Amino acid sequence: MKILSTLFIVISYYSFAQITHEKTYFYSDYVSGGNFEIIDLEGEGKKYVLSRDTGRTYEIYNLEHSLYKTFVAPVMPSEGAARYISNKLFDIDADLEYVIQHTQPSEKMVIYNEDGTVLFEKDSVLLNTIFNTSTGTKMILYNYSKAYVTNYEEYLEVYSLPGKYNAIKKIEEKLFGSKIFPNPSNGKITVDFKEPFDGIVYVFNIQGKIVHQQQIQNQKGKIELNILNQAAGTYIIKAVSDQGMLEDKIIISK
Repeated sequence: MKILSTLFIVISYYSFAQITHEKTYFYSDYVSGGNFEIIDLEGEGKKYVLSRDTGRTYEIYNLEHSLYKTFVAPVMPSEGAARYISNKLFDIDADLEYVIQHTQPSEKMVIYNEDGTVLFEKDSVLLNTIFNTSTGTKMILYNYSKAYVTNYEEYLEVYSLPGKYNAIKKIEEKLFGSKIFPNPSNGKITVDFKEPFDGIVYVFNIQGKIVHQQQIQNQKGKIELNILNQAAGTYIIKAVSDQGMLEDKIIISK
């Protein structure tokens, strides 16, 4: 019995000894931006990303926790965090690149280089997803401009990218089974995420204007959108993240 007890203690010790603390990041410094993720850079490997200052300042760390790079994103208050932080995806140099969905002073999607240079911009579009194919990497944009919103029609635009997307997360499937309800609604709308969601929920009126947006940070389950101040009519709800896009049409009745 003594031998068995000793053996149990030895086995238990080695089982727990496999878990080793590496680094503590003081997350309270980052809660305004609320972003902590892992990215995979072409030729550089995986990195930790932390953001602060409401998603403006980004710090990139190597896996051994030494600082790799920092950059400041040109975002305004209430705008979403940088998405698709990468290198050699939107152009062929080694600099970091990222996507910002601007709502101020105008609604547009912009792809920036780490030094703030604009690589691509287009008004009235949302980045739906990016994926690799046998014919190259594709970027899908949802166009909600007034010229495109006719009889509730929606348009997706396909663009070819020069690089390869090194995805950490699986696309689309994490949003499968999520729901938006009730429909019709009085202006209080619930989005029920099946899996943790990290992105932005947009509400568009039928003219294609964003009337409400809400940043969601790694949240699973039900969140509420309040558009009680909007007139009766048809609205489009879109939840957009690196995991894909969830969308539905909602009727607001008064």
